[in-house]
This record gives sequence, C-alpha cells and structure tokens, in this order.
Amino acid sequence: MEFSKEELEFFLSKYQEFLKIPSISATGEGIRDASSWLKEFMEELGIKTEIVETKGHPVVYGKVNNGGSKTLLVYNHYDVQPVDPINEWKYPPFSATI
Repeated sequence: MEFSKEELEFFLSKYQEFLKIPSISATGEGIRDASSWLKEFMEELGIKTEIVETKGHPVVYGKVNNGGSKTLLVYNHYDVQPVDPINEWKYPPFSATI
C-alpha cells in the first residue's frame, strides 16, 4: 500500500497529536482523554468503535467488516509508564518531537 505525501503528513500529524496526550497508567492521568481520542479517530477512519468499560482502564474496541472470510485481530495499548526520571529525557515527555 502506498500513501501520498499528503496522506503521510496527515497520519504523522495525527500520531503526534495522539502522542501528546499523557495517558499514564499508574495514575490514570489522561486515560479517558486518550481513549476518547482513539475512538473519535477510529470513527473518522470509518471503523465502528466503542469504549468498553472495565474494572481498570477502558478498552477501545473497533470492528471493520469488509466481507472477508478471515479475521485479523490487532491488540495494542494506549497507556504509558510514569515519566520519571524526568531528567533522563532528551525531549519533554508527550512533546512528540521528531
């Protein structure tokens, strides 16, 4: 699959936008913001999406049905570890610096 320069710039800017959301698992900071952002972006891409509440952090669940006979499951996480020790960062955490 090939992307145009505009498409690559679009997805890179969206990725940076997402990376700027603090979603620190241990404290819960930004978790709701990150899950809401993911839901909205997935829906923008045409993915049927819902947020499923759990005893822990919410799960962002998306489904695409293209009529195929096989299923592909992609599992990932959207939370991160605390940023300490902060003095070891080359760039500020959540700056999404390239």
